[in-house]
Amino acid sequence: MSSLRWSTLWIALGWMLLALVVALSLLPMPQTSVQVPGSDKFQHLIAYFAISFWHCQLQLRRPVLVRRLLLIALTGALVEVLQAQTGYRTGELRDLAANLIGVIFGTVIGMANGGWLMRLERRIEQLALRRGWLQPRDR
Repeated sequence: MSSLRWSTLWIALGWMLLALVVALSLLPMPQTSVQVPGSDKFQHLIAYFAISFWHCQLQLRRPVLVRRLLLIALTGALVEVLQAQTGYRTGELRDLAANLIGVIFGTVIGMANGGWLMRLERRIEQLALRRGWLQPRDR
């Protein structure tokens, strides 16, 4: 279990982020007049980087984190299969590669920079205590 005070909130936000990426990946894309070749690969990489980085911040036990990261990677693969079935999106191996690279980078950088949410919680808690919004925790 996580040592974060608001772990339920943080975990829910992590799953909501994944759900948002899945939903946006399956909706029809608006046509734009300017299209930069390969920019969608960068978007895939950034999306899966953010999801993986976030989940690495949740202070989870390693087996739980590994299962979660595998689920995120498999979700990226499933999205590509589903996109190919829509008729208005295409599933591409390069998109899948970008998703997986995002998961790998997000995991490596997330593990190296662990504790980011813990520091955020401390800052929020200090502010809330100063404003009287929270009572001090029993330690």
